[in-house]
Amino acid sequence: MGKDSPAAKASRFLIRAVELLPWLLAWISILTLFIFYVIKFYRRVCYHFSRGRKKNHYAYRAALDVLSELRIRRHYGESQEAFARRLQQRYPSFRQLSDTHIATAFADPQRNLQASLPSALSNLRDERRQNVSWWRRLWALILPWSWLFSR
Repeated sequence: MGKDSPAAKASRFLIRAVELLPWLLAWISILTLFIFYVIKFYRRVCYHFSRGRKKNHYAYRAALDVLSELRIRRHYGESQEAFARRLQQRYPSFRQLSDTHIATAFADPQRNLQASLPSALSNLRDERRQNVSWWRRLWALILPWSWLFSR
């Protein structure tokens, strides 16, 4: 077997591939985290730039993401209304968001139900600030994949 035999070339290629594998995995992980953070940021702010019925849908989704960061999620088979009732004690603003979201889905398109959305979402964040410790809110902010569990 010479220096440039096919077996020697394949062996060098495999050794080089194994050496590069940790770097490749590191870059894939970094890219994945970056994409998750971009999606998380987009889901938090996209309702500011939308109009009409979509604005309410995106605001409700942002509220679900805020709650999902704290591991507060709908149970399997639980309706939106039941979920809002369950959270009403600690997060009354979520009930308002949920009711507006449902009303928009079934209401006259000319009716303006979105007027209270920014204040309700802001109130929900204030309620979260009152009910949850600062370190848990910080941890929720750092986690890039919390939006994956919103229902």
